[in-house]
Amino acid sequence: MVTLASCGKKSRTYSELTGWRFNDPTYGGFAANTNYQGQKVPPGMVLVEGGTFTMGSVQDDVMFDWNTTPTRQQVRSFFMDEAEVTNLEYLFYLQYLERVYPPSDDNYRKIYQAALPDTLVWRDALGFNELLTETYLRHPSYSDYPVVGVSWLQANEYCKWRTDRVNEKILMDKGVLKPLFEMDSVEVEGKNRFDTETYLANPNLLFDGDEEIYGRGLPDYNTETRKSKKDRKAEAVAADDTDMGDDGATKKSRKSRKSAKDTRGFTGRHVKTSDG
Repeated sequence: MVTLASCGKKSRTYSELTGWRFNDPTYGGFAANTNYQGQKVPPGMVLVEGGTFTMGSVQDDVMFDWNTTPTRQQVRSFFMDEAEVTNLEYLFYLQYLERVYPPSDDNYRKIYQAALPDTLVWRDALGFNELLTETYLRHPSYSDYPVVGVSWLQANEYCKWRTDRVNEKILMDKGVLKPLFEMDSVEVEGKNRFDTETYLANPNLLFDGDEEIYGRGLPDYNTETRKSKKDRKAEAVAADDTDMGDDGATKKSRKSRKSAKDTRGFTGRHVKTSDG
């Protein structure tokens, strides 16, 4: 009989060593973030755990060359694709470039051409693979086959593009960013596209600062919503002074302020990197 046990980490609400509850005013309100879930695995990838290894020869150097001296190396954890990039996935990349950077425009003509793989890699002096140079990339029967003829520069540009698309979808799923291709007020072309580095530097730089691309923002803690206790107390005293009069008028005024506060809508701003 085999028993399987889950190793999932549950959220803890109290200290296992003292019994005190976290984030509870009764126990002093000591803060602890117990809901951390870690980084999610990107789509189509697997996590490769890092570690240490010995690089070089550990055996005796009988030739006394001393060119393979063993050293201890450390590799950090990283993500890697489960399989090769298929023709279907790379064609999606080409279609995106063709739409955002139209080859008919002289300013973007070379961008699409530079991303095309070299289909002549199938040619051989004594081979019979001439048909693959015409059909391998775009024929539906080869959709799930690995893309070939991609240089290092092309692969590097594809990885950058893929990073932008994954991050763009995350922001759309969270409601921070609107679906850009569905909006009539913006046109996704050229520099008007989502870029991860630009977004992390300053979200207002995307689409020349057009706020319509954002679905919702975060509360602006850097302005009035982040007032000190002294400022809030001074405002409360000033409000009480202006409401001096009979008791009925004072209560009515305070009630109206409370009603206005409850019905006031959410005000926010764009997500910034300074928010943490």
